[in-house]
Amino acid sequence: MELLTGETQEVVVEWHTDYVTVATSGVRTLVSVKHRELDQGPWRLSELCDTGGLATLHARWRAAGSDVLCQWITNAALAPAQRGARDLARCLEQGGFAAGPAADDCRDFVSFFSKALSVEEDEARNFLGSLRIISTGADRRTIGQYVRDRMCLPTLDLMGMSRTQSDRVYNTIERAVLDAARALPNDRPSTWDALERASDITREDRTITRERLRARFAADGVILTSAPAASGKTVMARKLRAGWLGPSIRADAVRLRREWYAIEATFREDLPTAFVNEVERARSLVQAAADEAEVNASAESGATYGPAMHAALARAAKTIAETVDLPVRREHLMGCAYQLTDECTIWWSKEFDTSSDAPWVTGVPVGD
Repeated sequence: MELLTGETQEVVVEWHTDYVTVATSGVRTLVSVKHRELDQGPWRLSELCDTGGLATLHARWRAAGSDVLCQWITNAALAPAQRGARDLARCLEQGGFAAGPAADDCRDFVSFFSKALSVEEDEARNFLGSLRIISTGADRRTIGQYVRDRMCLPTLDLMGMSRTQSDRVYNTIERAVLDAARALPNDRPSTWDALERASDITREDRTITRERLRARFAADGVILTSAPAASGKTVMARKLRAGWLGPSIRADAVRLRREWYAIEATFREDLPTAFVNEVERARSLVQAAADEAEVNASAESGATYGPAMHAALARAAKTIAETVDLPVRREHLMGCAYQLTDECTIWWSKEFDTSSDAPWVTGVPVGD
């Protein structure tokens, strides 16, 4: 779906993970998808490296030069034990490993992965800093509906298309992915070279681009509107970058903003529910928390207050999630914050002309 909105420029199906996304900014993300039957229970921390494939994802990350992001996506739940898989996902979401020493409540995970992956703690921390763990909470029978509800519908709304198109859009994308998967060679390659265009003659057939996907929609009789103006996502990305928020947070912001948009679309004013007023209340509370976080962080950290403000707002979002009468978690409310960032009511730095990068980050590589 991000190919349609302009956030991603191509998706490459490969052997070693499941696929690689290349963002319009050039940032690459290795994605590993793991299905798990309900009777197997939630993922335990001890299973993630071996059965869960995080050891393979780490090796792929290292071979790619350690300058890529990683996502591990599962349909199953994460074990809620203290210092377990769910706590790990929370630390990753909060950027507890993003730079410098790990946050206090995340240090145990650095030690665990250092031993599990047989690497130095610095490498384990850097890998965790690039990683996000996402649990959809759906089983094999409902994962398709999850994708329709959480990805197709919000994208159709953004593009001004009818929601009745969601099944056709989903089916077309599914066929495009299957075609790309069929281009995989029969033998798993022994080298980690799937990101190199010249090293694999099958890469073109395994690559889904925006143009190729739109051509597939046309062949299937699905009429797409023009992609939404790029200014929306660019404003948010430029403002986060101006606040010195790293590529992991910026990549997450795209997903979380989309998830918040799905919540707003579900409880929109033309479909009266008890939650309509709570959506506006949540927006107001997030805005107020951001204002307070900005004041405190700028007083403590000076001009580069963005990271400190982000950490404070993430903590406040957890409290707000427990306050509002909505089916939301902390990360959904961070998505709300990113939406307000795009609307220019939240800033992570001093103001600047958002039609281009802030002057103080000009010349800094996009992935930094």
